[in-house]
Amino acid sequence: MPENEPQINQHIKRLIKAFIPKKGGEPDQAKIQVSDMVSKVAFFYEKIRNIIDYREEHLLRKGAVERIIRRKLLIEGRFTIEPQKEIDVAKSLIYELIRGAYLLNNTIPENKIQEVANILIKYATLKKKINEQYDYGKVKKTHSWLISLMACEIEEKLIPPIKERALANAMYQLMNPLITFEGKETINEREKNTQIYLAVYRNLLKYDSILIDYLLLKLYWSEWTQADDKYLEQIATNIKNTRMAIEAQKKHKIRDKLNKIFKKYAFVFTILRDVLNDNNNDIEKILNNPKLLEDKINKACNKTYKDTKIKLRRSIGRSIAYIFITKMALALAIEVPFDLYIAHQLHYLSLSINVLFHPLLLLFIALAIKIPEGKNTKIVANSLKMIIYEQPETQTKYRVKLPAKRGGILQTIFTLIYALTFVISFGILIYILNKLHFSILSMLLFIFFLSVVSFFATRIRKSIKEIIVVKKKENIFTALADFFFTPIVAAGRWLSVNFSKINVFVFIMDMIIEAPFKLIIDVSEQWFAFVK
Repeated sequence: MPENEPQINQHIKRLIKAFIPKKGGEPDQAKIQVSDMVSKVAFFYEKIRNIIDYREEHLLRKGAVERIIRRKLLIEGRFTIEPQKEIDVAKSLIYELIRGAYLLNNTIPENKIQEVANILIKYATLKKKINEQYDYGKVKKTHSWLISLMACEIEEKLIPPIKERALANAMYQLMNPLITFEGKETINEREKNTQIYLAVYRNLLKYDSILIDYLLLKLYWSEWTQADDKYLEQIATNIKNTRMAIEAQKKHKIRDKLNKIFKKYAFVFTILRDVLNDNNNDIEKILNNPKLLEDKINKACNKTYKDTKIKLRRSIGRSIAYIFITKMALALAIEVPFDLYIAHQLHYLSLSINVLFHPLLLLFIALAIKIPEGKNTKIVANSLKMIIYEQPETQTKYRVKLPAKRGGILQTIFTLIYALTFVISFGILIYILNKLHFSILSMLLFIFFLSVVSFFATRIRKSIKEIIVVKKKENIFTALADFFFTPIVAAGRWLSVNFSKINVFVFIMDMIIEAPFKLIIDVSEQWFAFVK
């Protein structure tokens, strides 16, 4: 190697191999193909369904897998351990995913049907073994948890995240040596490695709670994906302890501190992924030329800013549609009848505010979001060059102080102060609404949707914050805003989580509309196949 060529980090070299196309490509296999005409109808339905049940875009496919499985369980009964029946279920599942545009048409090999069927059989076997060892009432939540895990594994089997895993592994290997823990309390090496591992997947790949569960399950039970009958017996025996261990890792005391560190680097590694993806045939040439690399980084950053703005508009549109449809439905079904027949007075001002305020607030928050492109890109480029080229002396080291246990008195004081913020924030809000002649029901609906919208806005802003590495300047106004809005956002988060469990619109779509609709789609698919 010439002396003027930079030394590329060994972990980056291994990462490159996952992104370079394999010579010869994949062997030819028969692919699953569905009717384009039927798919258009199914895709339109899925777009409407995803407006009503809001999820982040990267979780939509997993959510669809879980929804289809739960519907089949409720309507068609329990999964069995009969191979032919599970093959039929697997085939139906994959066809639905392709029609809904969660998978590309004519790209999924037919042998994936058998692979998915094997997963269904594995979970059915595990569920049977759990039922043999425990009372149903004690493991009812575990059964629901297994369905969610099954959705994670099926998605992984259909679209293996090979590049994503390689990227996460590179980030883990590069970041782990930079982090040390200090404090009165101690943490062993295995715990440290596990928490850093989770921080990578949580921040880089945006894993949600159930994906983290699946990740930890495979970590604790290393042979899970190839589990035989004897191995499943062991898991069933230890299922309660496994769940407790997973929950303990997810709620670890250093989780939040590690998240703050890894959030800063997640976007840097995302740009590295984009550079590798866009230039996989010339990547070694690019990495050996720092100036050329910087140009590619700038291009990848600008593309990400543009794509993020498009996703932001799409996400805002879905959120506004969800809020507006729900608000109109509740206004017509509850608020107007209450004002007319119980309060005996219809206030058009309060009704108009209740219907229009929250979607407009969400739109205003979205329009106020700005991305500091130039300075942000420069920091990303400098950080990436330090990661790619071996410069350990220039890398920032992080000393994470393990949080000490708070005394009972101090904990009580903090709890009282936090409770006081709720009283102040919601007290001011109720006072203003009362002056505007809101009825009690109108107040409750306004506060409910303000909380939910605030939480939605926080999640949407989070997607922007994830690509901003420029340090945010704090001031008295942001501190006051955090003080007054934190209770509202916290209430919105609680309401969103719990409301999603009893979402009447989702239940109507899934159980009353979707089941017969998907049956018609299946029959239509078979008809077109017959005609051809």
